[in-house]
Amino acid sequence: MSKFIKGKKLGTWDDTKDAFVAILGGLDHEELHVLWLDSHGNIIEAECMATGNEREVAVPMLKILERGQELGAARFILSHNHPGEEEKPIPSMNDIKTTIAAGTMGFTRGLNLLDHIVVGKQKGTSIAMEVLGMYR
Repeated sequence: MSKFIKGKKLGTWDDTKDAFVAILGGLDHEELHVLWLDSHGNIIEAECMATGNEREVAVPMLKILERGQELGAARFILSHNHPGEEEKPIPSMNDIKTTIAAGTMGFTRGLNLLDHIVVGKQKGTSIAMEVLGMYR
C-alpha cells in the first residue's frame, strides 16, 4: 500500500478516502485493508489483512486486533472495496455491523477505530461520518 507513508501524519479524511480508492478501486475482488496509527495520528503501517472474492471478504477481527497490539498502534482505520459499484458505494448492513463490532472489540484492547471506509471504483464512503453520523 504505497499511498500511505510510514511515519507521516495522516492527512484529511478526503485524502484518506482518496488513497484507499487509489489502492482498492480497480480490484475485481474484495480486499480488507487496515491503516494503523499511533496516538498522534502518525502512520505506523498500512496492510492488506484479508482477500475475498467479487462479492465478499471475511473479516478476521481477532487477527486484526492482535496485529494492532503487536504494532503498538493506538488507532486504526478499516477499508474494503465493493468491486461492482461504479460510483459512491453504499455500505451493506453487514459492513455497518462489522464497523460497530470492530469499534467495540478494539476499545476493549486499547485500539480506537476511527473509521471504516467502503470503496467503489471511483469514490469512498465513510461509515463513521456518512452513515453513523460521527465527527460532526
